[in-house]
Amino acid sequence: MYGNHAVLTGKRKSLLMRKGIIIWNIRRWISGMLTIGLLLLTIYVLVISYCERKDGKPFFLLGYKPVLILSQSMEPTIPAGAIILIREKREEPVENQIVLFRQKRFHTNVFVTHRIIGKEAEGYRTKGDNNPTEDPGWVQEKEIYGVFAGILIP
Repeated sequence: MYGNHAVLTGKRKSLLMRKGIIIWNIRRWISGMLTIGLLLLTIYVLVISYCERKDGKPFFLLGYKPVLILSQSMEPTIPAGAIILIREKREEPVENQIVLFRQKRFHTNVFVTHRIIGKEAEGYRTKGDNNPTEDPGWVQEKEIYGVFAGILIP
């Protein structure tokens, strides 16, 4: 009887070793995929940075662009620190739409994500949801690059 017990233990040990090898292979595969993903993300960020510096316009890959929200101006709709997805503008923006535009007034040259609150002959009026007043000046349609498509990371 003692001999059979030793044989069973050997079979169990072999089975456990095979399971361990399978788990190790799965971990290695996941690690490889994560490495490839990080490499592709790094290349994407470098290409975007180069294209945006060269052209001065936001770079859209397949019609979309991730954007980091730095301020609290769009809370509670979009919290500060959120990463949102902007869809490249295909048609004329409409009132109540959240848009990405270039703000060139008052010695600034930054991209802003705010809501359109009105349109007149002079251009669009915009305002952050959390701001007490509308943005100064008018935003021209050519300064609007995209529209809000959703929150990627809140």
